[in-house]
Amino acid sequence: MVALSSGNQLWRVDVVLRRSGPSEGEASELVALVASELDDPRPADDEAIFGGPRATHSFDLDPPEGSLGVSCWVRADTVGQAANIGHQAVVEAALSLTGQRLPLWDLRVVSRDAMMTRDEYGF
Repeated sequence: MVALSSGNQLWRVDVVLRRSGPSEGEASELVALVASELDDPRPADDEAIFGGPRATHSFDLDPPEGSLGVSCWVRADTVGQAANIGHQAVVEAALSLTGQRLPLWDLRVVSRDAMMTRDEYGF
């Protein structure tokens, strides 16, 4: 599993931006740009279960013009640091891709410790 940054805790960060012009087809390019910024290649045992960066959407409603979003792993010491690192990476990747600073629509941060696999849950 690879992650942005190099803090002590692992977090899954989902950043969803208002599309405001870019096409939905650019979502895969946005994910690839964020993936190129991942700088902590430390492997984790659960890599196959919790994969790398992927496109994501808002849990609630998307904005009227649609959205672009990326879900990725971030290593940080606090939830605030994780949110800032993930948000900055996705906004900068979107700026590089679209030439626009797309506004934030949704941001979620979940610590790895709060996630359970089927094996951990005993499913």
